[in-house]
Amino acid sequence: MFARKKNIVWFLRGNAVWTFIVWGRFIKTMIKDKEHSLGFKVVHISLGLISIVLGLGLLAVSNSLVSVVQDDARISELARSTIKDYVKSINNKLVSTFTKI
Repeated sequence: MFARKKNIVWFLRGNAVWTFIVWGRFIKTMIKDKEHSLGFKVVHISLGLISIVLGLGLLAVSNSLVSVVQDDARISELARSTIKDYVKSINNKLVSTFTKI
């Protein structure tokens, strides 16, 4: 389960980085472009900026998932140690019961 969440985190981060690179270059190219009208440039630069904002959202979601993965790992480790302690206590009770017989 943890590996799947980690894969999702890296997938989201990869998409965010790809968005920044592709749309950043596109905006830079569109600003320098002399062939298209101002309206065309404004629309496409706006789309690029919206995509970059969505990429920032992807980073925010991936960062919150990282904390969830870390919390899940801590909870899982706590559960493992609690189960081990419980099994040890049962084992000790069984041993003490059978040694009395």
